[in-house]
Amino acid sequence: MNSDYKIPIKFSAKNVGCNFNYYDKIDSLHCIVGENGAGKTRLLNSIIEKNNSNFLDISYESGTDESKYSVVKFSASVELGDSKKLRDYSFDVSTSAMLRKMNLIYLNREDSINQVKVIIDDFKKEKSHNKDSGKLNDLIKFSNKRLYIKLTPSGEGIYKYKKSYFSGDPLKKHLNESLKRVEKVLEKNFQDRNSRIIINILIMKFFSVLTNEIIEVGMTLSDKRMEKLYSSEVSSLFENINYRNLFPKKSFYSDLKDILNINGDRELDADNVIKDVKYFFKNLKYFTTNIKSDYDLSDEDDKSIIENFLGFITSDNDNKWTQTIFSVLEFKWKGLSSGELALLNLFGRLNSVENQLENNVIVLIDEVDLGMHPEWQRKWIKYVLPIIGDMLKKENRSVHVILTTHSPIILSDILTKDVIYLSNNTSKNKLKLVKKDFKTFGQNIYSLFKNSFFLEAAKGGFSHEVIKDILTIFGESNDVIVRERESYKIFVKKYNLNFDEKIPTEKIKKFFEDFVESIGEDIIRKHLKLQIRNANWSEEVDQILKYEQQIKWYQDQIKKIQEGKNDKNNDII
Repeated sequence: MNSDYKIPIKFSAKNVGCNFNYYDKIDSLHCIVGENGAGKTRLLNSIIEKNNSNFLDISYESGTDESKYSVVKFSASVELGDSKKLRDYSFDVSTSAMLRKMNLIYLNREDSINQVKVIIDDFKKEKSHNKDSGKLNDLIKFSNKRLYIKLTPSGEGIYKYKKSYFSGDPLKKHLNESLKRVEKVLEKNFQDRNSRIIINILIMKFFSVLTNEIIEVGMTLSDKRMEKLYSSEVSSLFENINYRNLFPKKSFYSDLKDILNINGDRELDADNVIKDVKYFFKNLKYFTTNIKSDYDLSDEDDKSIIENFLGFITSDNDNKWTQTIFSVLEFKWKGLSSGELALLNLFGRLNSVENQLENNVIVLIDEVDLGMHPEWQRKWIKYVLPIIGDMLKKENRSVHVILTTHSPIILSDILTKDVIYLSNNTSKNKLKLVKKDFKTFGQNIYSLFKNSFFLEAAKGGFSHEVIKDILTIFGESNDVIVRERESYKIFVKKYNLNFDEKIPTEKIKKFFEDFVESIGEDIIRKHLKLQIRNANWSEEVDQILKYEQQIKWYQDQIKKIQEGKNDKNNDII
């Protein structure tokens, strides 16, 4: 690769000397801008990919091995292409990479869990009077947000087809009888319908996991022994669950152990199953006691409840039964905007890999402004960047952030020296670096658009073209009537205007006057209004103007006669 096309980026583990820094836990910040297709994403990928230095000329702190840097990439957009081989101790938590590992339903569940985890972690820091806490609540006001528990699509599928859920199960009769009792208890004890449905599905999943263990044992038995097992012993087992409080009686566990040890060589498995079942019922009891329609994460009690829920809802729970059964649940938000959700997703995914990062960290965020309201873009450097720093910074670990953006609002918070400009280049194997001395920090939005984002005009493409076409019409010589001008005819056809010969000229003139009045830019609007007013609209209009001039002359003469100042020698022409 030609060095002229390599992008220089300098990292240092500490901000030494008098260099300005955006936040004390962010050691460097770079921002990449350029048109679509300029190679911003390619540049980020070249940083995280193993043995890929096509586009970069990275300078690391003196004496620091490149391998000591872990890289984390986040992007909310979906990129096409195959998975990349990453550098050691590096992670691609972009949506595209995550969807290569799991389906969308599972990803949504994982994201919801990670969002809640990062909030609870911040809450824990706040309770311990950690100075790095509280920034998340400053950014997102949780007092007007609500979190609730719901079924995943797979859980909803179980409920929708619950009548046939156990259709292929030889224990169907016992299961359905038990479920009827469960539903009666739920109807009596829970007014909230959603809570009843959720608990019902959890019990169904429990029966499903339990019967799978029993059926596995039964398959090793003779037909006669199997029939006895299913008809009497399992029936007795289900009777030993107290359906008034959804908790097993003492005899339940001893009976279950006897069933699992029928063939004599599953004693160790049986003990493990008993342990898992006890843990599940402990969690179920806590869950049913504390479930409600929604939770306020600005309330300490609700935060504590959700923290405990995380202990058995998360996919990293090592208890097989709990993990399997509670996998039908996920978190959902009420009152959370798409921009706030995007931020929580960013924090959640970064937080999910934080403990796996080695030494120094390079954070890559592609299209940081995607889906964000301008006000959120304005807050990003001030509020979001510190949260990332607090989350990832550890002793002897430097944190470096590289962004790509299309937002002039974000760019106005970044120093010129930290901005990398890329321009479109026809070669797929090269990036074209553009050198600009334009000052970005604290710059107005108009100038940033014009000078930093390679815009042909500072207006929308459509409005720019329409205004240009109108200027062409009224920029022609007044020797030609407006309706006869070629530019006018092209305009009418181009924008499908129903201006036939029968429409009076006055209406056409009124159309242009009204349309021009809607233009936001004062100078252009006033200029066009003047041009329309002075344009040659028709011979009839000219004649009317001539008559108006004559009438005014006669009125002036009458006024002079009345005042006794009439010039008798002045003949009327």
